[in-house]
Amino acid sequence: MGAADKPGYVARAIDAVVAAMSPERALRRTQARARLQSVSSPDVRSAVRDRNVAALRFEAARFDRLRAKMSSGSADGDLLQDLDALRQKSQALVRDDPYASAAIRVSVENVVGTGIMPQATVRPEETGCTESQCSDFNRAAEQYFREWAENWCDANRISDFADMTNIVYRGKLVDGESIAHRVLLAGRGGADQTAFELIDPARLQDPFSSTSNTRHGVEIGEAGQPVAYWITPYHPDDVRFLRTGAIGANTPVRIERFRGGYWNVLHCYRRQRAGQSRGIPVLVASLGMVDHLHHYLDSELIGARVQSNNAGVIERPLDQTDPSIELGDTREGTGELIFHESSDPGTFVYLNPGEKYTPSPVVRPGNTFDAFVIRILRAIAGSTGLSYEMVAKDFSSMNYSSSRSMLLEARRGFESEQMMLIRTWCRPAYQTVIREGIHRGDLPNFAQMLGRMEAFLKARWIRPAWGWVDPVKEIESSTMAVEGNLSTPQAEAARSGMDLEEVYEARADAWVLARDVERRKGLPEGALQAQSSKQPPPPPQESDEEQDEEPAQESTR
Repeated sequence: MGAADKPGYVARAIDAVVAAMSPERALRRTQARARLQSVSSPDVRSAVRDRNVAALRFEAARFDRLRAKMSSGSADGDLLQDLDALRQKSQALVRDDPYASAAIRVSVENVVGTGIMPQATVRPEETGCTESQCSDFNRAAEQYFREWAENWCDANRISDFADMTNIVYRGKLVDGESIAHRVLLAGRGGADQTAFELIDPARLQDPFSSTSNTRHGVEIGEAGQPVAYWITPYHPDDVRFLRTGAIGANTPVRIERFRGGYWNVLHCYRRQRAGQSRGIPVLVASLGMVDHLHHYLDSELIGARVQSNNAGVIERPLDQTDPSIELGDTREGTGELIFHESSDPGTFVYLNPGEKYTPSPVVRPGNTFDAFVIRILRAIAGSTGLSYEMVAKDFSSMNYSSSRSMLLEARRGFESEQMMLIRTWCRPAYQTVIREGIHRGDLPNFAQMLGRMEAFLKARWIRPAWGWVDPVKEIESSTMAVEGNLSTPQAEAARSGMDLEEVYEARADAWVLARDVERRKGLPEGALQAQSSKQPPPPPQESDEEQDEEPAQESTR
């Protein structure tokens, strides 16, 4: 059977021709054919004729004059065509609106805080190394990454790793995503070393001509995975800052996601649907509310300001026969009557006979102003995973129980965001730096590493400490959790933003310092240590006569 004899061949050929000339008309043809096929079904025809069966359909699926018709497609089909507009509006509102700016700032402060740092967790059972070798490697890896984070991480040589993490997460919230490109620059000892260049998402553009499956600058592989990114040399808006001779073609350049076993491009965003290639700003669901509230508050403020400038109205009688009544001064040179006067604050106005002063009524803001604004702010804050109290910094109506409940609920969202940030930014950066340090010989390169490199890249991440509503209760519950085998000292130290090994080291240093001070000051041995550990200090040395009367007590240290 020839190609022309296959069922639907002519229809498909006509559709192809129409699509090339008018895609919109081709889409309508396809939709009409789909409806025709559904209506042609015997079951559907009988259901349409039977009103009782038709009444059983989902009411939520209907649309009429009271219900707007809603539509949805694929993740990228819904997002990519609107992404530029959503990102620009989100950036403008976060820049101009105080509440949108506060929501982003509160999220960044709680998720990133002063930074998220790794604690190497290389173990003998996973690597084949001895306990001593693993301990040495953990200390060396942490120190190596700390030096890189403080000196060499930023390709612009401006920020350290904590600052870059702050920018990355803020970009994820405002723009929906953050992108970092790995480059090699002169680092430790003058040799080339990894650094990351933060890329504005607007620089991701589709190539002008390409046979690959590229979606808004992200090249998709056969399994739907991102394999490369098309990035322009500079932001499209930066062309005005370039000299005429420096302006070149802002053509997207293909950069692979992985190169030579290293992460080459880090793309930090939260994927909400299958097949989603780009990130969505966190304020998308409430952009309309934020915009309306921003302009409403601005208008209300302007209205109150205009009203405050209108002190009142002076009523004059219409009888002009009385020469003592002046209808107002005339503007010099024009003879035009002046019907309004300016009044400075604190002045007294003297009226002519027959004139009556009526003060301007106070109508702004209305009695429902606070309740209305708070309700809108609750909706906006809820869409970002925050509470109204955290965004507005208004804790006047909260007690201990409500404060703790709010913080526990908020922390659940913050921890989820921290894990996303660690998975897409912190962990890939750490693994890239440690792998590079091993290959360069800056870190111990044990023979057992062959074939087990991934085991040497594991780390536990120390997050910023949470604040305490009631420190006594929080510490008691933490102690009881460790004693009841419901938690570990490492986990509780990490919850406070500290490394347990560093805590023990600091405590040991404090005891050594206390012992030295005791010797230099002539204090009884153990006096300072006992006070720091809430134990009573040992009794002072007694004379020989006192020792004969009562035997000396042994120290309980």
